[in-house]
Amino acid sequence: MTEPLAVGQRLRHTQYGLGTATLSDERRTTIDFDEHGTKVFVTELLQATFVDVPAPPRPKRVGSVKK
Repeated sequence: MTEPLAVGQRLRHTQYGLGTATLSDERRTTIDFDEHGTKVFVTELLQATFVDVPAPPRPKRVGSVKK
C-alpha cells in the first residue's frame, strides 16, 4: 500500500486473514483482524488485498450500569 486506507476498509492479509482498517496515515496503518485482534503496520510495507466482505458483528459488551 502506498497511500493511507479509509477507516472501515475491509482487507485480507496473507498471515492474519480478514480485517478492518481502524486508523491509517502515511506512516502507520492499524487493522483490527477478525480472528487475530489489532495489528499495526508500516503503511508503505503493508501487503493486503481489498475485499468486499462485511465485518462480523461484534459481541455486545456486558457490564454494570451506573445509577
